[in-house]
Amino acid sequence: MIKKSIFLVLFLLIFCCGLVFSALYFLLNTKQGFNVIFNVSQIILNSQFDIKITTKNAEGILLEYIKFGELKIKYFDESSKKSNEIIINNFDFSWSPENFYNFNRKQKFLLEVNNIAAKKITLNLPKNSASNDEKFTLPENIKLPFDLQYKIKNLVIQNLIYNNQKIFENLQLNSHSA
Repeated sequence: MIKKSIFLVLFLLIFCCGLVFSALYFLLNTKQGFNVIFNVSQIILNSQFDIKITTKNAEGILLEYIKFGELKIKYFDESSKKSNEIIINNFDFSWSPENFYNFNRKQKFLLEVNNIAAKKITLNLPKNSASNDEKFTLPENIKLPFDLQYKIKNLVIQNLIYNNQKIFENLQLNSHSA
């Protein structure tokens, strides 16, 4: 009787582990898994943070690539009391996850990006009335709670438009790392 109970517990444990690994494989390595994760993300962002994401022609496999014909992100900024919108046309992202975590490196996390491309990025971010004369600037650095190193093999943005003003055209960056 005890042997049967131990065998049953071990079988159930192995079965549950198999289900978990199968679910993870499905979510991370299939197009349907990408759709499930992306749809759940949209629901959570919309309900919890009032961020609305809409897409056209979304496809991908999370551990390989992500493509969008159009990605539109709308959110309300409480500080300025205005609606903001980011639109990315023909977005293409691919990466190599096999080197993301390495126990033997001093830098534990390595984000190795093969390609980031967008035909057009439109930022419709209304200015605050207090900061009408401020220029658009990017932060000098971003602090993350973990050590991340990155390599970008190819970055292409054909057009960046900020509040109906073209900021740049044909940005191309090859083999950048930090």
